[in-house]
Amino acid sequence: MEKLFQEPPRLYKFDVKYYFNTFLVCSDIFSEAINTNDYSDRRHVEEHLMYGEYPDWITFPVVCHQLQGRYLRDIIARGWSHDPFIISDRIVKLFEENHVTGWKTYPVEIYDKKGNLISGYQGFSVTGRGGSMKENKWRRSDWDGSDIFIIGNIGHYVTERVKILLEENKIKSAEFFPLSIGILYCPVKNHRSFLIRKDWRLGFFPEK
Repeated sequence: MEKLFQEPPRLYKFDVKYYFNTFLVCSDIFSEAINTNDYSDRRHVEEHLMYGEYPDWITFPVVCHQLQGRYLRDIIARGWSHDPFIISDRIVKLFEENHVTGWKTYPVEIYDKKGNLISGYQGFSVTGRGGSMKENKWRRSDWDGSDIFIIGNIGHYVTERVKILLEENKIKSAEFFPLSIGILYCPVKNHRSFLIRKDWRLGFFPEK
């Protein structure tokens, strides 16, 4: 029997898979704000960059230094967050060739702990928007239809085709969870890992 209604696309939370040896970075602007007790908007520089909002005081390339870890992967997170912050040129090419929407890049300079410049990466900003959460509920009609988008302040989301694209190309540093599941990350005492996860169900507002 022919389907009368098209099924809505499946959506997924998009995180960086964390390992104990994962290479993590921190931007120099954020580090300076912390070290100098600067409580201005500069403390939120990494959120601005991830959301594709560039205040005049952000200069490019954005300089980042290795925080911990040894192994570079295609997606690099900031600090101990699971949000994709920097992506490899390989992923940029995949997104461009497959016309993935809802993202843009900015120039970065990444240095390891020895001061060596690491090439082959670009800063990752999400321009797609999905509205916000209200009482742990989300309205699909608030989503602008982008392949990559942000819902309020709860992180990055992607369509199924982006998930399949990254998985088929063996981007192992990407991790996906169905939109109906929210993941809370709890740092352990030494602040080096986020191993404790607690699942909670997200509700959906009925569409009008």
